[in-house]
Amino acid sequence: MNSSKSINSNGSVHTAPHSTPQKATEIGKSPDKEIYGLVGYYCIWLVLALYTVYALVPDGVLRNYGIVLPSKWWVVAIPVYVCSLWVFLLSLYLAVNFYCTPPIDSLDTIRDEFTVHVPFPISPVHQKADPPVDATTDVTSDVKDVGTHPYAIPPVGDIPIQRVMCVLYRQSGT
Repeated sequence: MNSSKSINSNGSVHTAPHSTPQKATEIGKSPDKEIYGLVGYYCIWLVLALYTVYALVPDGVLRNYGIVLPSKWWVVAIPVYVCSLWVFLLSLYLAVNFYCTPPIDSLDTIRDEFTVHVPFPISPVHQKADPPVDATTDVTSDVKDVGTHPYAIPPVGDIPIQRVMCVLYRQSGT
């Protein structure tokens, strides 16, 4: 175990033990990810340099070194194909999402199998004022009964659409 020595104000030496440093994997950061990122960065630059050399150096010079590559037509064709594929995949992604989305007048846009109903009614208009707070008010006395405490935060849930419409359009109703 490592230790650190320090001198106190009275001149005595104080030895404080240090814990051993944690491994990088224990704190959630893996050095492998950094290495993979660095290797990937260098590989991308290498591919870009080779692509540029292939595009700019004449075919005769490459053949003199014994390098036989496909036609220069591919220098233009490959980026065009990649960009076209990207646009196609983006369009396909949007089309699939539009296909999977329910119509605007469907109740599935409001309620589904994950709907959590609020267990007690929430008033659309605050009709009663908050109770007065003074030094004698105990705001923690009724913490276990969250639904009835005057300062309770209501549980998370979905408000019925009728209640929302009532609040939005100031209609009396359910």
